Amino acid sequence: KYEPYTSEFVCIAQVEDPVTQTGVSLFTVKQTNQLLIACRGSASIKNFQTNLDIGPAPFTSMEDGSAHPTARVHSGFQAASASLWRLIEPE
Repeated sequence: KYEPYTSEFVCIAQVEDPVTQTGVSLFTVKQTNQLLIACRGSASIKNFQTNLDIGPAPFTSMEDGSAHPTARVHSGFQAASASLWRLIEPE
């Protein structure tokens, strides 16, 4: 029998980008109805290639594409998160 880690979250979707093979699970938090986005760990050779793309790269906003003047992030994660955001972005 499957036992969930917690009864406070409800899984509403699991999404994987077929190109980057990056995946996330989307949950709602029961008490607050907030959205929780959980990134999956490395599950394929493609994921490990993304891990090795360490950067750093300027942090780019998913909202408007602007780059932060001083913030730097992991290049592979920035690219993978951008590809996933296009799949889960609210309309």
